[in-house]
This record gives sequence, structure tokens and C-alpha cells, in this order.
Amino acid sequence: MSGLYFFGDNGYNTATAGVDPISSNNTITRVRADGSIIPRNGINNPNIHRVDMRVQKRFRITGRVGIDGIFEVFNAFNHQNFGTFTISETTVARSNGVLHLGSPAFNNVLAYQPRMMQLGFRATF
Repeated sequence: MSGLYFFGDNGYNTATAGVDPISSNNTITRVRADGSIIPRNGINNPNIHRVDMRVQKRFRITGRVGIDGIFEVFNAFNHQNFGTFTISETTVARSNGVLHLGSPAFNNVLAYQPRMMQLGFRATF
């Protein structure tokens, strides 16, 4: 049996205003419509955690010939790891006047894989 624990620091993001208060044809700015500035690196993205496991058993057929049975589990604890976030203030949800930045982009190409299992074998001779 063997295993692997992967930890990744997903870093920080800076939210964007999604508006163009100074008519510069650029909506990817940190200046809000009221003139205030969005703080840099204000969103701490959640870390990535993944545990992979492998069980392998060798079966001898003759002196030099054998078969290895392999069972592998990737993301064994099915931890949700996200890769992208909505960081524009104009596209995020508001409840009770509070901005909810960082809506995870789950179930798209950029979200990390859910738990997966794999069976295999290897012939040696």
C-alpha cells in the first residue's frame, strides 16, 4: 500500500470592479464607480488538498512470470478543490448588502477532479 498527500497553496486574487468609471474602455479595474479602490490580493483562495492511495499485490505464476493486481483511488476523501473563482464585483451575489466574492466554478473544466477509482493489472516476465 502506498499513498500521496498533495497540498497546494492556491494563492490570492484581486477582485475587479467590473465598471469603467473613468471611460478608459477597461472594465478590469480596481476603481469602483464611487471612486474607492478595491484592495489588492483581498481574496485568499482556499488551499488544495488531495489524498491518493494505491494497493498492489503480486501473484507469481511461475519463477519469472507474474501478475500484479492494482487498485488506485485518486482524491480518496472527495475533497472539493476549486481552481477558478468569480472575482468581479458586478457578477457576484449580494445578500444583506454583503458581497460574496469567490463563487467557485465547480463542475467545469477548471475545477479539480472528484474521487476516482481505477483497477488495473501488470504482467511481468
